[in-house]
Amino acid sequence: MTTDILPIPAQPLIHPLVDHLLHIVDLITAVKKTRTRQHLVMLQKRCGSAIPAERVVAIVTRCLLAHIDGSPTFQSGNLYNEAVHSQDMLSAYDLLVRATPFIRYGYLYANNILLNTIKNAPDLHIVDIGIGSGAQWGLFFEALQKRSFRCPTIRLTGIDVPLPGSDTTARLRQVGISLSNQANSMGISFSYEPIATMAEHFDWSCLSRDTESILMINAAFSLHHVPVETQHNTIINPRDELIKKLFALQPTVLCLIEPVSNHNDLPLAQRIREVLNHYITVFAALETCLGPHHREREIIEQHFFGREIWNIIGSEGTDRVERHERPAAWHQRFRRAQFMPHYNPSLITQLHEELELTSPFTIGCTEEGMTVLQWNQTPVVAASAWIGHSGITETS
Repeated sequence: MTTDILPIPAQPLIHPLVDHLLHIVDLITAVKKTRTRQHLVMLQKRCGSAIPAERVVAIVTRCLLAHIDGSPTFQSGNLYNEAVHSQDMLSAYDLLVRATPFIRYGYLYANNILLNTIKNAPDLHIVDIGIGSGAQWGLFFEALQKRSFRCPTIRLTGIDVPLPGSDTTARLRQVGISLSNQANSMGISFSYEPIATMAEHFDWSCLSRDTESILMINAAFSLHHVPVETQHNTIINPRDELIKKLFALQPTVLCLIEPVSNHNDLPLAQRIREVLNHYITVFAALETCLGPHHREREIIEQHFFGREIWNIIGSEGTDRVERHERPAAWHQRFRRAQFMPHYNPSLITQLHEELELTSPFTIGCTEEGMTVLQWNQTPVVAASAWIGHSGITETS
């Protein structure tokens, strides 16, 4: 097994502009504002666009300049925020799902866990926290049709951030219409319930349940948005509290998909190092998958991942919603909530084949048993399954 070590692997950070930026970061921590700004302006002029490392450094440099000048920063990388809700952005994200393994890796992992769990169960209830466009479930419908067992009746509860304005569930309803049409065309019995709220604000006791149904909770690239800081002078940690509430639902299985990085509780200088390592790796992989001159790649980098970088570096407190954690931290949170890890080592080979991965993409495991998608041996995305109910048998 590979291990969850090397919090800042050295290889992605080898670049002169990265070294220059890290030197400037030391000035920021020393509160040398005027000198820092001068260095950042000089660095900005040196940044090109031909190399992934330079593109990441350019984004970080712009963000730090805005931070020093007191300019407003982007709220988050959420695709459905009103400020980035455009057809170009949606098309670019669709390409990210189709042409790179980052998102599909998580979707296929969770779908395979679910397929191996339901077997001949007549009814399935899926609660998807952060459902987004619902693309994962189109893939699940297709996989269901390839299995020999009887297709269950599927009920999907889709939870995601509310839209601004009076009709907060409009986008979620459209997701339901699209999925219903797809399910009907395949002869799948399907129903859908949209819930427009933050997962940590939802009253989970109000979730309608059928005790005879298998309950699967899906959290793909969503739980890192849940706050971890205390709220309103209380000692409650919203992220831990949510995980405890999810365990109380007694799900047959919960699937967690998260980026492998730590942008949660680190001071600014260390967060910047984490940003450089993680996003240089991601940008390099994107360029290999999509090519150096792909318009949608530029949109993904600048307006999707770029917004994440701005939020990680430029925001503090409750304004910082991009709070990724490493597999070991997630493992500790779920074990504290009494979830049991569900291991399925055979999935590594299966995912490798389904994703048609080629070097330098690989799939490995952390010491905690989480499955990780790697680029040049640097973990990028981690996937894990957790038992909250006695209805699934743990394998080793």
